[in-house]
Amino acid sequence: MQLTSREVRLLNALSELFDLPENSKPWEILVGLAESRGAAVNNDGTLNAEPSAKRAKHDAAVTGVRASEDSTEEMIDDDAEQQQLPPYIPLLLKDARSANEVMDGHKLVDAGDHEAFFEWMISPCDSARFFEEVWDDHPMLISRPKNRKFFQGWFSKDHIDSLLKETKLEYGTNIDVVNYKRGVRSTHNSNKDGSNHIADRDSVWDNFDNGDCSLRVLHPQRWVQSVWKLIAMLEKRFQCCVGCNCYLTPKGSQGFSPHYDDIDAFVLQLEGSKRWRLYKPREPGEHLVRFSSGDFTQEEVGEPIVDVVLHPGDIMYMPRGCIHQAVSCPDQHSLHITISAFQRCTWADFLQGCHMALKGVKGQGEVRGCHMALKGVKGQGK
Repeated sequence: MQLTSREVRLLNALSELFDLPENSKPWEILVGLAESRGAAVNNDGTLNAEPSAKRAKHDAAVTGVRASEDSTEEMIDDDAEQQQLPPYIPLLLKDARSANEVMDGHKLVDAGDHEAFFEWMISPCDSARFFEEVWDDHPMLISRPKNRKFFQGWFSKDHIDSLLKETKLEYGTNIDVVNYKRGVRSTHNSNKDGSNHIADRDSVWDNFDNGDCSLRVLHPQRWVQSVWKLIAMLEKRFQCCVGCNCYLTPKGSQGFSPHYDDIDAFVLQLEGSKRWRLYKPREPGEHLVRFSSGDFTQEEVGEPIVDVVLHPGDIMYMPRGCIHQAVSCPDQHSLHITISAFQRCTWADFLQGCHMALKGVKGQGEVRGCHMALKGVKGQGK
């Protein structure tokens, strides 16, 4: 097979990046990279990306963590940073600082300091510890009982109302109106007059106030500058595409069925409180998934390993594949923003992109994105 100059450059770059022998054949390079990461290349060229030995440790026994709304802060272990975490056991930390003792995250964003901003967002956990001990392996919850305004000013219920008044939000593209009752998830993307394209403000709020429906605003960074700046900072830090959705839920309601996502999620609680239940993967293939799940029944997910309430200022991290569900507390609405990162950013995706590029298939740009992410963040080669 005669290689083009582009293919030769790609092979040379791979050889240099991964310290491979010179003059390696394309197939040998792909097979070697796959096997070095616990994957296998099938005869037909597809990947069988089994987790490495480090990833297989989720098979070990897990223990549960429970907390009621009143005991969330008390269940935090202040000495957790001194402990070696067992597999898939959540890291629970408390930030005991008051508002006067904490830097302003908005000023860090305005200064363009993406490293300091991420440290601020997950403090008192630092980024080095996060990527070495938490990322991909454990959920993490940080409670801030003395600083409930930690995330103030990024996004609010008023922002949603302004978007409904001033922007033509399309159902299914920009906003979803959903609820979850008696084990069934329903979508209510329609207005009082029967139209179902542009969301009508009065119809949306009627479903929210009287229909116990949650509102999911997709990609609010398109319109809200503070959210756009937040996302831009994290993209610089992670060196990959970062997105977000915002979820507004009426008091005592649930919008979605138990499920898992194909992204690493950072949940920032902005208003009200919400009870979250997390579940371990049901089988090895659901750990560090590449694709999101459908809706699960309560019987399918079993008992939660985490049962906590997030209050304003709290943050929670969930690895991709972590099954979860959430219900707002009975006294007030809940608003949180879910930041998504590292989607399709695995070694399997990287190798698949390389294979596609060598075959001349469109989409080889994915290789560059994966390469940057895998190379740019410490620990990202997991």
